[in-house]
Amino acid sequence: VMTGSEHIEIALVPGPLVDDLVVPLQEIGDEALAVGRALAVLRGPATVEDIAVVASLPATAVERALSVLEDHGVLTTAPTTGNETHSWFKVPLIAVALRRTTPLLHFRTLNRRVAEMREGDGTATLSLDPNRLQRQAAAYFASALPLTPERMDRIVDQAQQLVLHSRYAAARRLLEASIARAGDDRAAPLPPRAFIVLSEALSRSGENIEAGRALDVATSAEPSGGTAAETMIRQARTAVSVGRTSSAIDVLEVGLEREDMDGPTRLRLTIELARLLILNRDSARGRSLCTEAYELAHRLGDRRTATEADLSLHISYVYAGEAQRALAHCRRALIGSAHPDARGRFRARALAGTGQAIFDTRGIGRGLHWLRRAHREAEVAEDLATASWTSQLLAEGCIEHGDWDEAARWTARAVRLDSSLHRDRSLPRSRSLDARLRALRGFLDPVWASQLAEPQQEWADSPPATGTICIAHVEHAMLAGRSKQAHELVRATLNQYRDPIARNRALVVDLLPAAVTTACAMRDPDAAAVAIAELANLAELVGDELLIARPLLRFARAQVAALEDDWELVAQESAQAATEMTRVGYMWRAADASALAGEAHVRLKSPEAEQHLNRAYRTYREIGAQPRLTAVRDLLHEIGSRAPRTSTPTSVLTARQWQIARSAADGKTDAAIAAALSISRRTVTTHMHDILGRLDLTSRHQIADWFRENPEARR
Repeated sequence: VMTGSEHIEIALVPGPLVDDLVVPLQEIGDEALAVGRALAVLRGPATVEDIAVVASLPATAVERALSVLEDHGVLTTAPTTGNETHSWFKVPLIAVALRRTTPLLHFRTLNRRVAEMREGDGTATLSLDPNRLQRQAAAYFASALPLTPERMDRIVDQAQQLVLHSRYAAARRLLEASIARAGDDRAAPLPPRAFIVLSEALSRSGENIEAGRALDVATSAEPSGGTAAETMIRQARTAVSVGRTSSAIDVLEVGLEREDMDGPTRLRLTIELARLLILNRDSARGRSLCTEAYELAHRLGDRRTATEADLSLHISYVYAGEAQRALAHCRRALIGSAHPDARGRFRARALAGTGQAIFDTRGIGRGLHWLRRAHREAEVAEDLATASWTSQLLAEGCIEHGDWDEAARWTARAVRLDSSLHRDRSLPRSRSLDARLRALRGFLDPVWASQLAEPQQEWADSPPATGTICIAHVEHAMLAGRSKQAHELVRATLNQYRDPIARNRALVVDLLPAAVTTACAMRDPDAAAVAIAELANLAELVGDELLIARPLLRFARAQVAALEDDWELVAQESAQAATEMTRVGYMWRAADASALAGEAHVRLKSPEAEQHLNRAYRTYREIGAQPRLTAVRDLLHEIGSRAPRTSTPTSVLTARQWQIARSAADGKTDAAIAAALSISRRTVTTHMHDILGRLDLTSRHQIADWFRENPEARR
């Protein structure tokens, strides 16, 4: 909102439009105009007391003018939850017009009063609301107040808060305005920290070259103590953003060796280094540093850093498949995030971490509940980076849970956030989740199915990103019938995970099952046996901390048994795997196991085949897994059975809805249906949503299948 109003203010030049907006106030009277100008300079809802200070009028005169302006429809006045009454313009453009037409010297005086008033009541320092921060900064730069060192520090603090609220462009404009004023003899020199914050704002806006230049300015000032630590942390993060993780680790390690670092400063460097090590293949050392940082933070009473340490430890244990330990650290982080020093984004991250751990220990359904809470918290805190991360986790969970339409919405949100925030290292993972979902639904993308013998450099070196991107390529390669290519890619990615660090979760949940599936598709039982042996060892290691491990192992054994035509073992293992997968919420994988169990019973000529195949068919139809749906339908036809019908009487839809449904089944678009039936496209879309709900379908492309299974509905 503030960003938009700033651009409007620049574009709105004096002229007929501005005059039309301001004239009504001028006609009401000078007192009303003075109050209107004061409210416009306050740049938001304001109390009578604040307006009186800025307008330099008695409170009674302000109340009288506000009442008149409200009677003329210019203002709105309403009480707030704090039992205060606030007034604001009904049409925000009036405030912009008033600011543009106020004489310059008087405008500066009004802004000076606003700035001094905020400094006097402490809100210039204490406020964390990003809109208020931007209003305070605007008052500083529009006034004639000298920018003292204290005010410069306050401006940098405001910019830092704007960055934390993902207002990167606003922070950049604020700091660049400060730099422009730095040459003024009425302005104090900018502290090095200003260039550090500017570097972060530029980096998060995707302008890495400019960010590097700003950081060079901060470094040239030879900062010490806390500022030096901020500089090194920023240098490390900039290095990570361009893929130079080893350089980032070196910067932080050198910083920890400096003797001028006090306890709190050393603590910040330690936690930053620990997080990098955990994310980049040295979990043991990262955990050790995190534990050390937590103990030091606890002694110093630094709840914020202690919470950060717990969250980093949680990540390391989740990656390792040790969900119970991860959950313990998340619970402690949740307690820590309730403290004023660590609330907001830390609470969102702690809730998301809890959801991740519950995925593995309690089931996906319960984990999704926690993740949705985390996403809401991140949005409230305007922490869009965490909102992107929770969107990815929700997409991943919904894919496994069989909620593929919801998963598509979360992947779209993650891609949109990562693109708009220039999160170049997170964007590949968001896109890979979308690509994987499309492959599971049967939509082949030649780019994702292209020949890849090993992980690519642009995949980023974060293990979650590498594993997720690999699986997306594998799904498309398998859909294209390139099982050998898929197996080689899985094997190359596995080699990246086989090192001293613990990455057991990705191995168990994604990579080793993919290795077995691709090996079986190649009809290579030896390669599959190697993957199964490793999967068995890891399943024994993680035990009940990763509930899906043993069902995946059962299913892998069933796949290899199918290669060897041991159909009795296939029937036993796959049926048990399907039951266990369903229990923990891995619905589409459970359907895969049911389909294999059904195939085994077909080969054994057992009457149980239809039961297992129908179970798989219903799940595939519900989630929209077209390739798998077709395969199960063929097996049902092989045993002389039919796919389960949808028990929907023809009276469940109206005559108009049947017309629309039949047209959609023929492949017509909403626009074509609307033209043929002489109705609006919006009406067609509304009916389409109702049709899907009444037929118990989840996506439009399932309508044609429904009519094939219910031919009588065509009549």
